[in-house]
Amino acid sequence: MLHIDNEEVRDLFSVGTEIDTFSCVEELSDKIDFYLTKDDLRRKMVARAYARATSEHSYTRRAIEVDRALHPLTIREA
Repeated sequence: MLHIDNEEVRDLFSVGTEIDTFSCVEELSDKIDFYLTKDDLRRKMVARAYARATSEHSYTRRAIEVDRALHPLTIREA
């Protein structure tokens, strides 16, 4: 994933190992060209980002976080 650089995306994913970011159209274009020539690197980053997304950013994980926020005295593990 190439994503506009911001604090939120940096909190969710590891930039440089799971995803990459850009801050302008020229940088996006350069990174597209770079990753199109780096199949192995790109595939590894996709696998890492997918593993993170499915384990840490799923609907189940978010539901647990909402439940904990609504019931701060209830402690449950997924």
